[in-house]
Amino acid sequence: MLELARAQTTEHAMPLAISLRRVARFMLTSVHALAVACVCAHPIHAEAPARTTSPNNQSPSPQTTDAVTWPTTPSSSQFRLRGQSPQGYAIEWLAHGESLLHAPPENAQPLGPSDATISSDNLFNGVLIQGRGPLVSSASPHRLDKLNEARGPGWEFASFDITNGYADRVDRFVRSILFVEPDLFVLYDHIVASAPIRFQMNLALPAEVSLDPTWGDIRFESPLHSIRIHTPGAKGASRSWKSAEVSEAPQLNNAAHFRLEPTTPAARYDVITVFTYSPAQPKRDYAFKRLEGASAVGVRIHRDGLPTLVAFKTNASSEPASLTGFAFSGPVGVDVFRPKPTGPKTPTR
Repeated sequence: MLELARAQTTEHAMPLAISLRRVARFMLTSVHALAVACVCAHPIHAEAPARTTSPNNQSPSPQTTDAVTWPTTPSSSQFRLRGQSPQGYAIEWLAHGESLLHAPPENAQPLGPSDATISSDNLFNGVLIQGRGPLVSSASPHRLDKLNEARGPGWEFASFDITNGYADRVDRFVRSILFVEPDLFVLYDHIVASAPIRFQMNLALPAEVSLDPTWGDIRFESPLHSIRIHTPGAKGASRSWKSAEVSEAPQLNNAAHFRLEPTTPAARYDVITVFTYSPAQPKRDYAFKRLEGASAVGVRIHRDGLPTLVAFKTNASSEPASLTGFAFSGPVGVDVFRPKPTGPKTPTR
């Protein structure tokens, strides 16, 4: 009987031991699975790549460069601002590889002695302050210090501090360029001085270019393309371009020279110049109106009757800035009216 009882006890204990081992194995597997699930469910934080440009956002830090080109993507027309050049902060305008603004070769020597300013007759596509161009000096090279950069649907913008070239005459000089697809380049010059100064801008173009006596702007028509350069003036202030007689350098023969000069000296300037480029056919119609507000200045440009509003912030403390009811953040705002596409209506049943 004793042996039978031992046998029965052993017989019942074996399944119990197997069950315990299975339970232990199950629990171990469950704990491991739970640990894996916890690790996988825990969010993994990673640093997102920094964005250097975005709509109406400023660049994270100033950058220095020798030249910049708009638009950054291939285009039939491009605008270029040069820092380290014989002309000093000169602008260039290219269409299908052809230069629309005449300028000396890139390897030309500075047109003036060292530690002197470029004379008015030798600065072909730049700004004169008090009748003189930027300083030519090895100690003050013409470099472009990028302040802001922004992009939006169909437009690109960048601004540069070029005070260094005019530091003996101004407290601040910021030059900005905006490209709006497909045909607009908007040049914005913001200048602040401690006393009233004279502002002038020179341009050298092909000899075939002419002045429009009504609008006071520069126009050129060819079988391939049409260009127009217009500087809208504030109410009661003239912003007309005029022909300029200069003693041009030999490499600029057959060039037409033009000069923009406000009638009254001022301690602050916000000059906006619009450059348009379009194919000769179909011919586009343009109209311009300057706009001013408490926190921004800009221009409304009508292209074949459709308005485009361009606004530049003038008050750094205003966020957002506003112009004629159009609010924007960052240094620039662009509002392009795009009509809804029309087509044959699909019949409904």
